[in-house]
Amino acid sequence: MGEAYEFDGQLFATVGEFLAALAHEYKVGDKEEVVDVLERYGFSLNDINMSPGGES
Repeated sequence: MGEAYEFDGQLFATVGEFLAALAHEYKVGDKEEVVDVLERYGFSLNDINMSPGGES
């Protein structure tokens, strides 16, 4: 069984869907929460094509 990813109460079966949801939240919501979730799963802002200094 593959790994499932959880964000904001939703489960994502694929990395692509998970990262897309995080990228959207980073653009319109809580950037700090997104960074925390990315780090928990071993990802970084680069994985959602965002630079730490601002919008990509």
